[in-house]
Amino acid sequence: MNQHILKRSASGIGLVTATLALAACSHGAQQTQTTAANVASAQSETAGRLDSAAETVAQFREKIPDSVAMRANCIVVIPSMVKGGLFVGGESGHGFASCQTASGWSPPAPIKITGGTFGAQVGVQSMEWLALVTSDGARRALADGNFRLGVDASVAAGPVGSGRSASADVAGGGDVLSYSHNNEGLFAGATLNGSVIKPDEDATVALYGAPLDMHSILRGETPAPQVAGTQRFIGALNASFPSTAR
Repeated sequence: MNQHILKRSASGIGLVTATLALAACSHGAQQTQTTAANVASAQSETAGRLDSAAETVAQFREKIPDSVAMRANCIVVIPSMVKGGLFVGGESGHGFASCQTASGWSPPAPIKITGGTFGAQVGVQSMEWLALVTSDGARRALADGNFRLGVDASVAAGPVGSGRSASADVAGGGDVLSYSHNNEGLFAGATLNGSVIKPDEDATVALYGAPLDMHSILRGETPAPQVAGTQRFIGALNASFPSTAR
């Protein structure tokens, strides 16, 4: 009798163990599928944002005088930024930075911007934002990955010209020249003082397949990712801003 009970117990334990193992395998497979789906979604979102950033570069360049454009050491582009109350909504403040290197513009470094305000743009709910980093100090602060506008570098509203042939005297401008295009269709310089630009780690992994630091990307030490939007973004920079072979 005791042996029979023991056999039944062992059989039951084996069945439970097998069931738990099967459930664990099923759960693991579901997690793998979910992870793969999340990666694919993040890659698609990042690629789409690169396309939007390329369009923003081309659109803004038509309003930036040549004498200003030629000073660009780095470019920061946020193709979509949403105002939440008095502050910039961090969730939508995502974009890319690129700096000039000896071989041209660097691959895009995914970034996000948080905090700060739209300044004097009363009533604006959303906007596109582009900034020209013109000084070596501001470039270093950007590459450090915790760039505080108005603290680590001075920010000024960039002058707007009537086409590429326009000229402007910006000798007394800031380390960062800011441009924005708002939901009312107007170009204006939202300085975003108090905002912080940081690496977008999730977008970096989605784009490059691994976490990378801003320095290696902006110095051109990292190969450009094989994503169609990457070439369009770099192509827009090459077509819009002159190379100075840093």
